[in-house]
Amino acid sequence: RLQALFDQFRPPIEEAGPSTFMQSRLDAKYLIARLGGDEFAVYVTMADREQDGSMIAKAVLKSLADPFVLSGVDVIVGTSIGLARSPVDGDSYATLIRHADMAMYEAKRAGKNTFRHFDPSIAASINNAAEIRRDIPRALQLDQFELHYQPRFHAASKQVRCMEALLRWNHPKDGQRLPGAFLDAIESTDAIIDIDHWVLRNALAQLTEWSGDHPDLALSINMSTRQLIDSRMADQVIELVHEAGIDPSRIELEVTEHAVLSNEKTARMVIERLHDVGLKIAIDDFGQGYSNYARFAELPVDVIKIDRSLVSKLTEDPRVPMIVRSMITMADGLQCTSVAEGIEELEQVAVLKELGCTEFQGYLFSKPLPAEDAKAWLSRAAAAIAEDGNVTLLRPA
Repeated sequence: RLQALFDQFRPPIEEAGPSTFMQSRLDAKYLIARLGGDEFAVYVTMADREQDGSMIAKAVLKSLADPFVLSGVDVIVGTSIGLARSPVDGDSYATLIRHADMAMYEAKRAGKNTFRHFDPSIAASINNAAEIRRDIPRALQLDQFELHYQPRFHAASKQVRCMEALLRWNHPKDGQRLPGAFLDAIESTDAIIDIDHWVLRNALAQLTEWSGDHPDLALSINMSTRQLIDSRMADQVIELVHEAGIDPSRIELEVTEHAVLSNEKTARMVIERLHDVGLKIAIDDFGQGYSNYARFAELPVDVIKIDRSLVSKLTEDPRVPMIVRSMITMADGLQCTSVAEGIEELEQVAVLKELGCTEFQGYLFSKPLPAEDAKAWLSRAAAAIAEDGNVTLLRPA
């Protein structure tokens, strides 16, 4: 099919004079090759402008979008394309192939069935990811990871019902790294298994320590995509909870929409297995852009966390409160707790109360705190709420 496409835009290997190529005036030659497996490459001369590559990529995507008939069955395949140009992206075959390959994986990360041009930032990102993967085992060995905790308020009782455990990496050169700076780089590697195990084990130990003063306090822990799409992980999580001797109903496991949709069949099995033993399940970042109400209505979910991108616009865009109201109504109908993330203003609290949101979380009340600071904060919070029941007293100074 690729050959047929490029044959429309002669000349191929032999010279044939000026011609129209993808609506560009180019005197082009091309070579199509299969590199191995499901990877193909097209080498095109005289297509050295960025817009030439874009037009070629769009034509290839369109050409491969139609089904392939295999043994009488229509088969649709996805296509991700990476583009590299000479001399700006490299002056040798090896360099161009390597950079095109990097750009192709960037296209896959962007959602597939698209194309990306090579950019030096892609190489920097890949090199940084490789460095992170090398550093993780040593970081675990040297105890460079730390958990911070952020509270959630129950709107009606004004009590702190739950603390969310959030990972931090105290890097010796870069200082404190947030999860977004390193988790993506290790999500598909075995290093994420070690980190998941470390987070769960340490978070459970911390909840055990707090249980004397706060026997009803729950703990929310984020699950990685790897945990959610590996059926063996559910048993490992359950085993750690049982070893800690904590009532499973006090543990809430947060999963993202993206993680659920990445392998829906396995994710559903894992979620159901965890829920069957009493662990609570929360859908994080709900409303980030691809929410499917019907799909999540079929899952055993206990908590729906409304994404901060919506909360931040509650008082700015008159349409957003209607969207958030529909989420809260759905949560109520499914007998789920609704949690608003990323609250930073009192005005947002007022709107969320009117909409019927169950719980609040955000910097308005507290940023994520190290364990010792979180313990002291919990004591101050309990005293302040007991005194006049006003959570706004807990606003940061």
